[in-house]
Amino acid sequence: MKSTIKRTLSTSRIALYLVLLLVPLHAEIWDYFEKCPRGELSWSQKLSEAPFGYQRLTTSSHRPPRAHSVKIISLAKGREPDDIFAPHLCRQRVFVSKLLERVESFHPAVVVIDKYFSLEACEEKEPNERLRNSVATSPVPIIIGLQTLTGREIERDERFTAAEKKAIGTTCLMLAPHFKFDDRSFRSTVKYGLTRLNQDTRKIPLQWPVYGEPADLERGTPSSMATLSLVTAEQFEQGMPHARILNELLSQGKHPFTGFLREIPTISAIEVLCGKKPWTDPNWENCQGKELPVDDDLQNRIVIIGEFGNEIDLHESVIGEISGVVLQANYVESLLDDRYLSPVNKWISLLVNLLWVVIVELCFAYSSSPKRGLFCSVVSLLVLAAICYLLVLDGYFLPVWVQTVWLVLIGVRWAEAERGRIRLPWQNVPSG
Repeated sequence: MKSTIKRTLSTSRIALYLVLLLVPLHAEIWDYFEKCPRGELSWSQKLSEAPFGYQRLTTSSHRPPRAHSVKIISLAKGREPDDIFAPHLCRQRVFVSKLLERVESFHPAVVVIDKYFSLEACEEKEPNERLRNSVATSPVPIIIGLQTLTGREIERDERFTAAEKKAIGTTCLMLAPHFKFDDRSFRSTVKYGLTRLNQDTRKIPLQWPVYGEPADLERGTPSSMATLSLVTAEQFEQGMPHARILNELLSQGKHPFTGFLREIPTISAIEVLCGKKPWTDPNWENCQGKELPVDDDLQNRIVIIGEFGNEIDLHESVIGEISGVVLQANYVESLLDDRYLSPVNKWISLLVNLLWVVIVELCFAYSSSPKRGLFCSVVSLLVLAAICYLLVLDGYFLPVWVQTVWLVLIGVRWAEAERGRIRLPWQNVPSG
């Protein structure tokens, strides 16, 4: 009877080990098996704050983070005029065109618009032509973000016909219908990049396979398109010819890990347009912005324009919930600084973590007391953490937030070992 109970407990413990280990490993390496990007796992980001956590590890790596190239111009509700947000999207296009003209006077290196301009949002001719003209005549390179739709999103999108939805089938990504900055009579040199993120926001998205429109499905295979952050970095660095590791990741279709900057210089769009002093005239089209001393702050920088506070564009990260434009700015900085980590092979990650579980089990099985087993397990944990750190110094990343689960595994094994040594008061009855 006792042996049966003991065997059952051991089997249950091993099953618990595997569950606690494989659940986080699923979040860490499953994207290697997935062809299509999925939604974010917010709980996986929170576990990154464990001891020796992800952010602390990556910011102490071979290239500590330093902001040097990017400045954000924010479109924030409550700070900018109310009449430039939904449903006043034609008014918003006029505001963006005027903002672009103002920003260009400061001679930035690149202007990035992390914003989706849909076809249906504004049907008035004048705002659309004004925005298109501001982009096309700009002396500064302009990069605009393009939104993508997954197969599931397309199924729910009323803009697609039943025949188009059927043709799309299991397609991963397709460009969302967007406002055209190029047409036959108005040629623009604007560049585009995908705003699609990874399910794990610690990874820098580099490129995605995407179809341009339903008619492109006849080609049979999607085209690889670069993301907004990669297009921006390549424009700023003129192709980034020195980035050998990045080119290898691109050829392998892998996305690298990176750490995050706590702060990126940010300025309000209305301040850029109208100056820092309060603007009392409700018509912002009349302001000149002559009293704003930002010339040195924007000159030769990458200026990213994006919305703050939009619930649709909020994302979990290891530094908390942040707007998509802040994520994009971090990714650009990481690419420019070569501050990214190649993911360790998925099978090596799995093998290392399974091996560590075996080591913990052996520590308790061959130790003379639970305390010795606990000491041995903690030492093995520290050794594994040291290996992770050395890999980071060499530019590689082995999943480290699973150490939260490691500590649980050690605790479970120690508690079971201690259980056999504890006797309750009524069990300490002397034999007659």
